[in-house]
Amino acid sequence: MRLRLPWLVRYDPFWGVVVVLLGAALGVSSLVVTPGLPNTADGPLHLFRALELRWAWEQGVLYPRWAPHFAYGLGYPIFNYVPPLLGFLTAGLGLTDVAMQDALKLVAAGAVAAGGLGTYLLARRFLSPTAAAVAGLAYCLTPYRLFELYIQGNYPQLLSTGIAPFCLWGLARLSARGDRVGFLALALAIAAITVAHNISVVMFAPLLACYGLWRVWRRRSQRVVPMALAVLGGVLVGAFFWLPALAESSYVQTWRLTRHFFDFRQHFLSLEELFAFPQELDFRASNPYFPFSLGGHLVLLALPSLAWLGRQHGEPARLPGSGEAGRDGAASGSRPEDGVRGHVVFMWSALLGYVWLMLPASQMVWSSVPLLGYIEFPHRLLGPASLPLALLVGAAVEAWGRPGSLWGRGFWGAAVVVVLVGAAPYAFPRKPFLDWSGYRAEDVTDFEMRTGAIGTTSAAEYTPRWATERPTPEVAADARRKVTVLDTGPTWARVQVTAERPGPVVLPFLYFPGWQGHADDGPVAVSPGELHGLVEISLPSAGVQDVELVLRQTSLQRQSWWASLAGLGLVALGTLSVRSRVGSPEGDRTATEPWLRLSAAALGLLVVAKVAYLEPHTMLFRLQSPPGTVLRTQHPLEVIFAGRIALLGYDLERSLPPQGEPLSVVLYWQPLGGLAEDYHVFVHLVSLADGQVVVRSEKAAPGGVPSSKWHPALYVEDRHRLPLPQDLLPVRYALRVGLYDPRAEAELVGPGGETSVVLQEVQVLYNRPLDIRRFPGKEWFGFGEKVRLLGFDLDRTELAAGQSAELTLYWRAEARVSERLKRFVHLVNGSGTIVAQWDEWPVAGAYPTDLWLPQHNIADPVTVTVPASAGPGEYTLVVGLYDAESLTRPEVRRRGTERVPGDAVVLPLVVRVLG
Repeated sequence: MRLRLPWLVRYDPFWGVVVVLLGAALGVSSLVVTPGLPNTADGPLHLFRALELRWAWEQGVLYPRWAPHFAYGLGYPIFNYVPPLLGFLTAGLGLTDVAMQDALKLVAAGAVAAGGLGTYLLARRFLSPTAAAVAGLAYCLTPYRLFELYIQGNYPQLLSTGIAPFCLWGLARLSARGDRVGFLALALAIAAITVAHNISVVMFAPLLACYGLWRVWRRRSQRVVPMALAVLGGVLVGAFFWLPALAESSYVQTWRLTRHFFDFRQHFLSLEELFAFPQELDFRASNPYFPFSLGGHLVLLALPSLAWLGRQHGEPARLPGSGEAGRDGAASGSRPEDGVRGHVVFMWSALLGYVWLMLPASQMVWSSVPLLGYIEFPHRLLGPASLPLALLVGAAVEAWGRPGSLWGRGFWGAAVVVVLVGAAPYAFPRKPFLDWSGYRAEDVTDFEMRTGAIGTTSAAEYTPRWATERPTPEVAADARRKVTVLDTGPTWARVQVTAERPGPVVLPFLYFPGWQGHADDGPVAVSPGELHGLVEISLPSAGVQDVELVLRQTSLQRQSWWASLAGLGLVALGTLSVRSRVGSPEGDRTATEPWLRLSAAALGLLVVAKVAYLEPHTMLFRLQSPPGTVLRTQHPLEVIFAGRIALLGYDLERSLPPQGEPLSVVLYWQPLGGLAEDYHVFVHLVSLADGQVVVRSEKAAPGGVPSSKWHPALYVEDRHRLPLPQDLLPVRYALRVGLYDPRAEAELVGPGGETSVVLQEVQVLYNRPLDIRRFPGKEWFGFGEKVRLLGFDLDRTELAAGQSAELTLYWRAEARVSERLKRFVHLVNGSGTIVAQWDEWPVAGAYPTDLWLPQHNIADPVTVTVPASAGPGEYTLVVGLYDAESLTRPEVRRRGTERVPGDAVVLPLVVRVLG
């Protein structure tokens, strides 16, 4: 008897979804099955926010805007400014038997899977199920997605990347078909992303807006009104959050997010990093370097999609298992509705636009658009950029496939393998995870004291503006000594005050608009006190009184709820007004080939193998340096500073950097024990001629981690970028490194009693090669056997007494010069008398000959000034070199044969001094 499977299981779209979800499982399996949370920078912050939110629910407040346990118990208005969706989902799961840290992990894992599914649905608008599955797989496993999952832990941003594809899919479906599914998908996805991550709205909004305008223009769509209603409704639904967050931003110190470390100018990427290939992470590094990259492997996979640009409308391009060709040549296992070529052009444009915004060349745009500054780190744009990139990978598979051919199946399989292997180095996180299962909302004070993350934020940016200084445990403890705190809740606090006389009393809570007070004698005025911005009340009488504070909603907060209700009504009205359509082409019953089913089965087995064997029993795709070493360092070292910190090595991007380009240095530090101080690291570029520091870099938190937090068993990767000025002299410098104790105002002593160590010498090159082709090759002069004078320039030959001309001499060392020779230029009159001379080391005194780089042309500028006493007439310039100690000159020969009299070169020109 033949087994008949349900119809859904027999068709391509179903197995495409299975492939995407299994790919997501490969990425998130380590997160889900490992106890605890990954040791990320931000993960615990979001856990404590969810714990505080769940505690508020237990107190009967569904949506608090205040976190009373934060800021050392002084309270923090974080929920008025931080998007609530992640906290709501986590706390909601936590109300079941799921532990809160496990609930947070499930939401993060669900965000990855949802992003892949949304990308698959979007890709199905113009690609076959097979190609769309690869696009969804690529979006799930982009390097930046795994970085958020296991290294950074910015789970709200991860959640927004899971929602964004549904915004585009809903827009595409609504513009093409005008049905209720498209309207609801667009409205709800926009509502969700506005309450998921506010910065992501800024990053994704241009992509969504341009995609909508492009679809309206391309289709001459008559569905502009439903699209606008869906967008407006979705935006209004989230108004309960974003309206107060924007309008009341002046109540807090959000300016902290655009200054110092968070200044976007410090965080632009290079093309090399943007297109870097995945690399293994060293698990013995406390902050392993993760290249902020789109994924070079994904970019290469996307390149074949450019083949669509040369195809005519209707030209077929089919994949294994595809049927008839759709519009613009789209292969259709189940008839995609939209053309491939137009999408390829749009997605390449979007991808290149995001790439440009991550490069230093876009700084003017960042400076001109105020909201962009709040993105802080341009690499965050990797999140939205990965969506068009993933769709282009799918389009590339569509372009190179052939129905039923071995080549078509082979290319699809190769693409899947490349995506999986490229994700593997980041899909195996470092163990063990940290166990936060025993923590409660009340434990946030201890967490703040250990991490410095006041209010679970990195810059204390939501501290009310009346608190001119960051809250401290000392301030909180001192304020509580003056009153007795009886009870606190999400929106209230009760204290007992003993007042010796009527008048002002400071309470241990940060002031925020909305606080109202009531004492035994009746209502009391509440105002921000001068002391640290704490609440100050004015009691009308002395004695012991119970005081109750209640945080009422501001007028704007109340209005925001009405706006959200209006948005819900608009979404409901729009849903009823658009027509319902049955039988989407995305669900057509076109039979699948066994190949897609087999691929899903292989991915399922791979998930099991990763969890059961590869991760616990192998070090595949992982790296771990032996203690006291760094495996991948270019220059291993063992330099000890003050017996406390070891410099294990360094990497230098290039030892011959051009003028005007940054010099990248990576230092590898390891503490030899626990450190109590936070030391600063400095990197100096020092002139070898006079010891002056010409370029410097200093970090208070090397590697982004204060030294007091360094773990003795792990090393720290400390990256420095020294911007070389355009006018920096192109000579040789010393690269010097050291540690500085800011409290003692002293540098730590290194080996040999020195306070710093020279890593190596660095030769700065001209930003453009010197053009010496204009000099006749036969006219060169040799000084000894190693130095040549190639030619010269003089900007003017007629001067009055007291005027100057710029002379440039062009030298080259044929080999390493051992002698330190000075250069001289003499101004000689007609009778052979020297009337002026200029003696110094070449290149403004900064480049003695013993430092010259062999086979390197050197421009040596000299300012020639005619003395005021010089009479009118014709003069000559004489050039030479001499030993500064013995005053002897090297032999000078013209063209290497004829010895020049006096071992000095008379330049073939006449300087006329005018009367």
